[in-house]
Amino acid sequence: MISNGDSFCPYVGLDPYGEAQRDFFFGRVQDTRRIVSNLYASPSTVLFGASGVGKSSVLQAGVVPLLRAKPRTALVVFNTWQSAFFLNALKTQCVQTVQTLIPDELQIDSNLPLDELLAGLAQAINGTIFLLFDQFEEYFAYQAEDLGETGFEAQLARAMNTDEIGASFLFVMREDAFAKLDRFGARMPYLLTHILRLRHLNTEQATEAIRNPLEVYNQRFTGHPVKIEDELVPAILNQVQRGRVRVGQGGVGITRPQQEGIETPFLQIVMTRLWHEEMRAGSFTLRLATFNHLGGAEQIIKQHLDGSMNSLSGEQQEIAAATLNYLITPDGTKIAHTASSLGYYAQVPIPRVKQTMQILSSPGLRILRPVPKLPEDADEQRFEIFHDTLAPALLDWRARFYRRSVAPRRINLVLAGLFLFLFVLQFFSLHPFILAVTRAAAYLLLSSILLNLLYRLFFRYVSLFEISIATTPIARQFGLFFGIILGLFVYSATDWGIYASANPLGNLSADDYLVFLYTVFFGIVVGLLVFLLMWFAGIITKKVVRQFQIGFYGIFLVASFALVLFSVLKFLGVFDFVMIEPFTQQ
Repeated sequence: MISNGDSFCPYVGLDPYGEAQRDFFFGRVQDTRRIVSNLYASPSTVLFGASGVGKSSVLQAGVVPLLRAKPRTALVVFNTWQSAFFLNALKTQCVQTVQTLIPDELQIDSNLPLDELLAGLAQAINGTIFLLFDQFEEYFAYQAEDLGETGFEAQLARAMNTDEIGASFLFVMREDAFAKLDRFGARMPYLLTHILRLRHLNTEQATEAIRNPLEVYNQRFTGHPVKIEDELVPAILNQVQRGRVRVGQGGVGITRPQQEGIETPFLQIVMTRLWHEEMRAGSFTLRLATFNHLGGAEQIIKQHLDGSMNSLSGEQQEIAAATLNYLITPDGTKIAHTASSLGYYAQVPIPRVKQTMQILSSPGLRILRPVPKLPEDADEQRFEIFHDTLAPALLDWRARFYRRSVAPRRINLVLAGLFLFLFVLQFFSLHPFILAVTRAAAYLLLSSILLNLLYRLFFRYVSLFEISIATTPIARQFGLFFGIILGLFVYSATDWGIYASANPLGNLSADDYLVFLYTVFFGIVVGLLVFLLMWFAGIITKKVVRQFQIGFYGIFLVASFALVLFSVLKFLGVFDFVMIEPFTQQ
């Protein structure tokens, strides 16, 4: 029984249903029976379907429990195709599975060829071994074709081409990778004898997937039963029809011609979000009003990704945009990489990539998922897209991110043009005060552009220590502020005039504009020094960073106030005796 305090949800979101959730898995009874019947009737069966149709859920929550209940049956579910040593892992899993079914210790060498190993294991249990190869499209993404006689493909062919082993194989894969099975055609002529296509849920099946989990939940829940409004079910199903919401390069939430069938991932995202919203509000009824308040299926699905990505800092979004495309193959298949590989490909410091990948794979976001470590990974963790359905959505988010990021670059170009305009403007007859303000504005623009450019180059090409990652935005902020403020202070105190009648803040007759560049250079040096000081403080400890931050913030306020006061009084002639002569005249 589930107690009142549990945060259990009978819907799984983008997670596939597993054996633990089999009692909440509905809508696939006929499909499950059809798959099991084929496994008993043929040594090989290929199950394919569109991305997100629910293949892994049918396999783990439907087929696996049904087969596991059969006597003298060994069941091996394998989906770790990334490793170069996957064949050894597969053989080891077969031996371990059979060992759990017999009392005596197995006397069999796991290094035997696959066909001989399976024959020995089937004899040990006097029954059948079912090998269920889930996400088999990833095999083609990670493993090159093996034309030898000792590799996986040769061993698999020998195991499938004989009736004496007592093994049955199920290949579960996406329909867009189905044609890649032609690679096995010459060696496995009977591979495509039994082909099953898993179609999208129809309206009746999807209704079961919505209502029946609530009935099971209420049977096990010791508190108030949870209900669903009758009018909510057709409203949801209407909005998660295939083609109704398209996630891809065209954007999320674009209406398309409606097709037959229900998008299962979208249905699960909507139901999970509704459940949590109602539970948070203390409601025990899934209501149409809540569904409409959330914006319907379109907005819920869009917010699932965009809301997660927008919760990242600007720096983390930039890292995600630079690396996520390497986790998706050109044909839309997810592929796993370590943070080191992603950092190398995208030319981004590896510690920052690692931090961003960990955030994206956290329970609150679930954009990525960590992949079990492989023997060749040592201590490195691999990451992959949480669900194939997210692949086109992530590529679309990345495209939109870069379209938005073009704006700051255009702003920099505008600022650079404005700087040139202001600089040229100084050669015309202007009031001394206007001339002084013009020079100050030109200084601000040039210093800001150059400092930001230097910071970006630092972020991109310098490997940062992990402990200092969180301090880099603070260092950038204070470095920019101090560089500009102290540069302006030097500007205000500089004697621009070479004639006695010259206004101290600016003189049209001053012909030595190297002083201006000297001021810019001073501001940049100060900005870099403050930035590096804050950054190195982050290497020491976060406590030092906080102390530096408090101290710098106070100095910054005092310096800003002093600058404004000094500039006004100097223009009024109070501080005419305070001058910094241009270094070219010293």
